[in-house]
Amino acid sequence: MTSFRPMLPWLVGLLCFCGLHPEARAESFGFYNTGSFQFDSNTITGNAQGTCEGQCAPWGSIVILNVSFAASVVNYQQTMSCANGQCETEITGGFGPGSVAAELSVFGNSSESYYLNSGFLKGSFNSHFCTGHCQTYRAETELLVDFQGDWSNDWHSNGTIQMECFRFGGCSDGTGGGSLTTDTPEPSAVTLLLGGIPWACFALRRKLF
Repeated sequence: MTSFRPMLPWLVGLLCFCGLHPEARAESFGFYNTGSFQFDSNTITGNAQGTCEGQCAPWGSIVILNVSFAASVVNYQQTMSCANGQCETEITGGFGPGSVAAELSVFGNSSESYYLNSGFLKGSFNSHFCTGHCQTYRAETELLVDFQGDWSNDWHSNGTIQMECFRFGGCSDGTGGGSLTTDTPEPSAVTLLLGGIPWACFALRRKLF
């Protein structure tokens, strides 16, 4: 009759490794941002600086986010309508895919920085302005950016940035808000990793010798 005791370490190691596919949980925070951007019918470029204070999980108690992006513009449309001595011009468009680079500076028990390069982004913008006898405003532009990528610590994030300014075609003093949602490994996955490797090595050694 065949005994299964020699196979026990191998089976335990196999089960541990099967559990090493980490279940991810999402940690997120919102931030207030300022920045600048410029666009025309072909390209859009910009940057944003965001700050989060308090519960900026999983990064730290204070987080400063710097993002730079560039993309090609698509679906660029411009319309104009005139009446009563004033003309309203509106421009809308989308952009992406494009490139994004970001830096996270984390301040808590210790200070660290993380970097995101070659990320993915897409977004949209709309800008309208008035010429002639305009009463309430001259220009206003809004921007929405969605981006994602992997950080230098191998965590993955999805982020959004919204900016608004009162200048046509872009701005140098846009303000708004945003969010960053990060997929982080579950603690159970780390435990399985630490426990699974010795078992698997022991099982492999028993099988070979």
